Amino acid sequence: MYYKTLFMVLFVSVLAFQTSAQEKEVDVSFFKEKAKIDAHYEQSFIALNEEDEIDFWNDQLQYESDLKQWSSTAYHVYLKEKSYAYSEYAKKCDKNCKHGKHYMQHAIFYIKYYEYYYPRESSAMISEVRMGTSELEVENF
Repeated sequence: MYYKTLFMVLFVSVLAFQTSAQEKEVDVSFFKEKAKIDAHYEQSFIALNEEDEIDFWNDQLQYESDLKQWSSTAYHVYLKEKSYAYSEYAKKCDKNCKHGKHYMQHAIFYIKYYEYYYPRESSAMISEVRMGTSELEVENF
């Protein structure tokens, strides 16, 4: 976990130095792809114990925080795509999906994020998720 966090911090730092402080050019396609990969990894992640799960999610939150500080555009592109991936996954997830409480908290956050920032795009999708998914308990929005 430590090395993954260190790599992400170094990666974001290098990106920050490569662009000027006033004008940051964001490779939108990179952050969209990164969000899809991260969402898939998080959905398949199985922690060995509670401590590993907490460390994993803390590392992810730190990455998102660093990304937001570096570029709000990159952050919102990343979260939009990740939120969409979580919403799509929630449609397929049923009682057979085994996720910990930390995953559930983050999944609900990502789905809520999408619904809040992109209400027109997400209204039909969120309704579909609510009807098809009891595991995520999205009715509690």
